[in-house]
Amino acid sequence: MKRITMAAVAVCLIASACDSSAASPSITPDPAVTATPTISPATPSPTGTAGPSDSPAATPTPAVTPTPLPTGVPGALEFTQQYENSLVGAHYHKAWSMLAPGYQALVGPESKYVNDQAEFMESAGKGYNVVADPADVAPLAEWLKNQPFASAIDRAHAVLVEVTWSALAASRPAQVWIVNPTPSGWELYEVR
Repeated sequence: MKRITMAAVAVCLIASACDSSAASPSITPDPAVTATPTISPATPSPTGTAGPSDSPAATPTPAVTPTPLPTGVPGALEFTQQYENSLVGAHYHKAWSMLAPGYQALVGPESKYVNDQAEFMESAGKGYNVVADPADVAPLAEWLKNQPFASAIDRAHAVLVEVTWSALAASRPAQVWIVNPTPSGWELYEVR
């Protein structure tokens, strides 16, 4: 009896599926309407292994922008100290890059500069003192007389900085630098 009931139910289902009045109306898509795909966040796969769609898109790392040095005397002193610290640390190529291009041309090739600075640092030691606009030296205008780079100096904003190396203080006069501001940063010119 159970078999007959099941067979009767199956026949009824088949008959209703074939009957056109019971069938669902067909839907024809409108060609003017387009579907917009949606993007959902990646979800981990159930096995715990990442698939191609599971990996997040790479986010570009922003470029590191160096902190600009302050302007005026504080910036000139800090730039000079960075230069001298480069020499103390034997980073001669970095120190070279801090010199003004016009001064580099006067000094000679970088290889000569590196050799000269390495030799100088053997006797100079590591201790030094910096003073901006020292009272015991001539003013900027005097240092610029007869200098081939004089026209490159921003006379209104350049700073004279005196550097005295502790180990050489008794035997050698202090170095005098013109620390010149430019739109791209500070530059150094040694005048003594």
